[in-house]
Amino acid sequence: MIKRSLMSVLTPTFISAFMALGTLWFYLGRMGRLDVFLESISFKDLFIVVALFLAGSVAMICLVFYIPSLLVSLIIKKENTIFYNYQTIKDNLIRLSLIIYLLAITVFFVAVWFVDAKKYAGWLVFTMAGSGALLITLIIAYFFNRKAVSEVLQFKNKRIKKEYYRKFYFFIPVSLFLISFMYAYPLSLIFGKLHPPEPAGDRKVMMYATLTSLVVILFSLLPVTVYLRGKSTEGLSVRIVKVISAALAGLFFMSWIITSIPVLIINGTMKLSGIADFHPHVYLVQDKDYPAELLDKVLWKLTPLQNQERYVIHGVTMYSFGDIRLICPVKVLNAYVNSMTFRPGDRAYDQQLNKALAAAAQDCIPFSKNEVKALQSR
Repeated sequence: MIKRSLMSVLTPTFISAFMALGTLWFYLGRMGRLDVFLESISFKDLFIVVALFLAGSVAMICLVFYIPSLLVSLIIKKENTIFYNYQTIKDNLIRLSLIIYLLAITVFFVAVWFVDAKKYAGWLVFTMAGSGALLITLIIAYFFNRKAVSEVLQFKNKRIKKEYYRKFYFFIPVSLFLISFMYAYPLSLIFGKLHPPEPAGDRKVMMYATLTSLVVILFSLLPVTVYLRGKSTEGLSVRIVKVISAALAGLFFMSWIITSIPVLIINGTMKLSGIADFHPHVYLVQDKDYPAELLDKVLWKLTPLQNQERYVIHGVTMYSFGDIRLICPVKVLNAYVNSMTFRPGDRAYDQQLNKALAAAAQDCIPFSKNEVKALQSR
């Protein structure tokens, strides 16, 4: 009875409306402009559009962070009929993946320090660092699975022995090592938003970058771990649900340290859906709809037209939904971009940035869409 009642309430329309309203509320709340929230949500038919773009933004963020996890699932097979103890081997390979990526990040930062602080030749340092990390990877891979692999292969013929010795002791470790380079994109995306406290020396910056990297690596392997450790008797739909749940859980836990992740998702939703346009434009306004005397002429770069009945302003559409178009001075863009930076786990810093954004957004004006017309940018 309870299940039937829940199913009648949790319809696709309700879920999409909840997702859309939550997205709009979060976005406007960060800007301190919830005053336009209720005025703009009369167009319920648009909720499904916002919900779809939110799902798309989450999917793109997941793709960025979980590409290594996806590739690992292609390298480490879920099943192997030759090895009765393959579960042990598989678990060891998952641990090996984690160790390889933590090792690769550590070696990378040490190499950067040698190049930057000690002024060694970059190509020489990175070549030696990469070769050393690969050698350590092969050694660890050998000792991790030596007993489990030999236990089975000792009773097999030479062809099978050679095939699986090469596979477990060389090809898989080398492939896992090469996957570590795939972390370059998600980490570069995150490092671009990292803002250590001022003044920040090289060691402090390195510490913050290392902590952020470790968080990304630890949680990025969560989906593939759930997939590989799942029971082979489970149906495809159950596996998909588990992997998606693990990916969303990993994203949630990463967000507690890398606090700009939710902001990046909402920002992507706003841009893709066209609700926000983060490019400056020139807008034509009728003086009878919004008297020019109410505006700061310098802030808005206001220019009256010859007939004095209309004027143009320079601004940016930070929010456009329903009948409401929230137009802000161009300077708000700086506060908005700055609000997407973070310090690992520092909520006080986030609140400080949100307050600065909300203060800047107080100059924004909610126009009705028929009161303002966007012209070609100058």
